[in-house]
Amino acid sequence: MHDGHNPFSEQDIKESRLPFDVKNWIEKHVEEKKDWRGMKDLLQLSNEEMNEFENKINADSNVLKIPPALRVHRHDIVNQIQQRLNNISRKHRLDKQSTQAWINILKEK
Repeated sequence: MHDGHNPFSEQDIKESRLPFDVKNWIEKHVEEKKDWRGMKDLLQLSNEEMNEFENKINADSNVLKIPPALRVHRHDIVNQIQQRLNNISRKHRLDKQSTQAWINILKEK
C-alpha cells in the first residue's frame, strides 16, 4: 500500500533515485580510494540537521523530503567501486577480447 503517492509515477521514480550531485560525490570519494566505511562517517547528519529533518516531518508528514545523505546506501557505493574497477581492468567490453588484450600487454613486458 502506498498512501499518498504512486510508486510507479514518473515523478516518484525521479525522486527515488540519487540526485546527480550525490552520485558525483560518491564517484569523487571512490576515486580517492574511500570505501563504504570511509564514506559512512561523512554521510552522518549532525544533530542540528537531524532536528531540522524531524521538525519538517512533524510539521507536515505529507511533504517528506529525505535528505540525500540518508538516501545513500551501501550498494550505491559498492556499485561505484565495482564500476571503477571494471573500467580499470577491462581492456574491451567483451571478456574474450579483454583477456586477449591483457595477454598481449603481459607478453610485451
